[in-house]
Amino acid sequence: MASCRTRGTRSAGWRHYTDLPRVAAFLASLADDDRRLYAAIDASLSQLDATLPARLARSSREQAMDAARADFGAAATRLASDAVRARDLRLLRAAATAPCLSAPLQLGLLAPPWLRWRELAPAEAARALAASLDATRAGRAHALAQRVCREVSVRRGRARGGARRVAALAAAGEAALGGEEVRRLRRGEAVVLEPRWLRAEQLRVAEAELRAHVRRAGRPSDSSCNAGARSCALPLLGEGYELSECTRELLRRLCGVPALVEQHGWPRPLCVPPLLQLATYAGGAHYTKHLDSNEWEQANWREITILLYLNDGWDAARHGGCLRVYPPEGGQARDVEPISGRLVLFQSRHVPHEVLPCTQGAERLAVTLWVEYAEEQ
Repeated sequence: MASCRTRGTRSAGWRHYTDLPRVAAFLASLADDDRRLYAAIDASLSQLDATLPARLARSSREQAMDAARADFGAAATRLASDAVRARDLRLLRAAATAPCLSAPLQLGLLAPPWLRWRELAPAEAARALAASLDATRAGRAHALAQRVCREVSVRRGRARGGARRVAALAAAGEAALGGEEVRRLRRGEAVVLEPRWLRAEQLRVAEAELRAHVRRAGRPSDSSCNAGARSCALPLLGEGYELSECTRELLRRLCGVPALVEQHGWPRPLCVPPLLQLATYAGGAHYTKHLDSNEWEQANWREITILLYLNDGWDAARHGGCLRVYPPEGGQARDVEPISGRLVLFQSRHVPHEVLPCTQGAERLAVTLWVEYAEEQ
């Protein structure tokens, strides 16, 4: 790391590109990592397909699909974690020997960017780099696994980019939002709605079924930023699971909301991914301040975050768990109680937010739909 800059100078752009063959080889190794990981995950999915008939013969469709998804998710996470760890070791070796590690840093290829390393003494910079890699490895492995699994699905023709154009999911019935709400959303505000089509009995049924799904299929978070959370994925409209028609209707209406955003004028076409996220927070669980999409992420196309809360009888004064939303341009933060039937929409890349701690004995449930922009990537 000491050789990454001339001692006593600041970064000066092209001045540091003095060993381009070494940098080119390092960047090529990243692409090789992705190709090897793609092949490994593709092989894992082929193995899963081969075992599925036997799984279906031994148990119900829902149980078999749950087990298959869990096994594939665990395999993809393990493969991605191994790949990221190997990449980090190679990066640390390069930091000790390569005179222009700043090249891939400046190109944004080593995410997340550590911001102060050029200002540190060499030994301190090396320690900071190692600590940064350790602290972010789990999150980077998770993002890498998601991206490669998505590419595998595309190439196998299973998900058409993992996304559907939102017009195909437009829900009939009363609109959840109008032109004024979309204009506020475009300005960078968080929009909070309580649609009248979300009936109390429907919400209670959906809450019970989706909580049961998280208990059965969810995994604890391994990120220090998201301590105590438990989450899992659910197919967009609940396909493959024995959900009631009541819950399926709720999911259809939720997934129709992006079409209403488009109808009222959004700058670029939108699509939705194949999965929703279900997440619970209990007994002190929280999520620190963050964005759902960052400039340095190369494969994150989230455009709008839509949250649906399912927490019957929630009282933030006793249970905590508010969503704290920060204005993009600064100013007073806003706390939103996660009461049942409440929808929250905001721009994924521009609105910082956090989940405040839940009190002991309370369990907060949120359904998250990340709407993506639809340009070909």
